[in-house]
Amino acid sequence: MSLDWKVEISKMVYVKQVISKLDTQNLWPHHLPHVAASNDDIVRLVTKINKKLPYEYKEFLKVANGWPGFYQFVDIFGTEDYYNKDLMSYVKDIFEQTSFGNINSEDLIVIAITLHDIDMFCLNVKTGEVVWFAGEEIERFDNFDNFFLAMEDYNREEIEDLKADNISLL
Repeated sequence: MSLDWKVEISKMVYVKQVISKLDTQNLWPHHLPHVAASNDDIVRLVTKINKKLPYEYKEFLKVANGWPGFYQFVDIFGTEDYYNKDLMSYVKDIFEQTSFGNINSEDLIVIAITLHDIDMFCLNVKTGEVVWFAGEEIERFDNFDNFFLAMEDYNREEIEDLKADNISLL
């Protein structure tokens, strides 16, 4: 069973709004998620990548078809991002520089990346896990739902960091 994405995305929008207000130095981009993907968009994506998408990620896309600046400079891909040749070229370059350890890279699709560093988040289409890489594995999440909830927590930590920074500026 997947999360209630409308509720979870609403929570994250609120968290991102608080970050936006506290980010007086404009450190991070502040965007809302993109409008939902259609079933046709998702079928087209599955055809393009030639891999089955885990249920949780498909359900997310049906509510938010990508989210720029989801966490700091990290963008969660929407279905159209997989058709952006420049972005996919960048993804390929980062992918080739990454050590996947014992994970078969053929089972991975990149679902989020930053253009400011080498961080990328890959979805293992066989296990449903999401793995955070920055040259090597940083963290692993059981599924897309847990990844999203963890990133919400990381964003909440950003609120605390920004509060501390704002106090030190006084």
